[in-house]
Amino acid sequence: MKRLRFWSGGIVTLLILGTAIAYFTLHGRVGGSGNARPSRPIPVTAGIAEAKDFPIYRIGLGTVQAYNTVTIKVRVDGEVQKIAFREGQDVQPGDLLAQIDPRPYQALLEQAEADKLRDEALLANAKLDLGRIRPLLAQDFATRQSFDTQNTLIAQYQAAIQHDQAAIDNARVQLGYTTISSPIQGRTGVRLIDQGNIVHPTDSSGLVVITQLKPISVIFTLPQQFLPEITDAMRKGRLAVLATIRTTKSSSARVTSNSLTIRSTRPRAPRVSRPSSQTRMSGCGRANSSMRGCGSRRTAARSSRPPQCKPAPTATMLMSSSRTPRSNCGRCASPPSNKVRR
Repeated sequence: MKRLRFWSGGIVTLLILGTAIAYFTLHGRVGGSGNARPSRPIPVTAGIAEAKDFPIYRIGLGTVQAYNTVTIKVRVDGEVQKIAFREGQDVQPGDLLAQIDPRPYQALLEQAEADKLRDEALLANAKLDLGRIRPLLAQDFATRQSFDTQNTLIAQYQAAIQHDQAAIDNARVQLGYTTISSPIQGRTGVRLIDQGNIVHPTDSSGLVVITQLKPISVIFTLPQQFLPEITDAMRKGRLAVLATIRTTKSSSARVTSNSLTIRSTRPRAPRVSRPSSQTRMSGCGRANSSMRGCGSRRTAARSSRPPQCKPAPTATMLMSSSRTPRSNCGRCASPPSNKVRR
């Protein structure tokens, strides 16, 4: 009897627990379904299974280099009369870059042409004399020596004319060197010579550097283990190269090794700065100049300028990742370190 009661009580207890669990489960689903958003159906696209080739990429780090870099230098002495390009300008082959004074070389060309005309006239006269001597020689009125001497004189004049022609060609080449043109298609760099300077072929620096950008070279490296498969792929056809620029999402990344040179040109204002003074560009665009000879005595650099921040008249600034000194213009933190003294 006791065992029967024990089993009966256990069965009743299990039924009660099962009913309670089913009730609370059902109640929770019904109560939570009112706030939940209906789930969107997942799109399914049917495709046909097929076998085909897919590209295999090998990634490596590389550098971009100019396909051609040409330093334009002069080949004759003279004064630079004209600079016909702007810094950063795209030029084509044959575009005028600079003009050197051509007058001395034009005079040399005209002198060589005059020498040729003189020798041609002498040659014509020598041929006439030879024509007069020939019939006299047949009648024994002229000696054989005079006849041979006249032939030799004609040969000398002919050689002189050839020498004059070579001098003319050389003078034309030298005159052509006074006009400096671009040999390639590319972009000009910073101008290295100003108008009015005397230039020589022995100068170490040229006029400008032209860098070809189309096409351009990308040099990259890959591990040696990929060499066999790259060689096999190149035998089948030309390989495609995808070049991308590495970027970072971190805002704290800073470039410390590279620098940028910028030339700023402004009309000169009175009592501001001189071309020989050293100018530092501050962060807000204002220049702090260290100069002498101004009218004010121990006056801060900002006293001779308007209250607004304006760039210096002519400045060359070197921008890098290093911290740039700032001027005390009302918006910058640190005061200027240079003052203008009499």
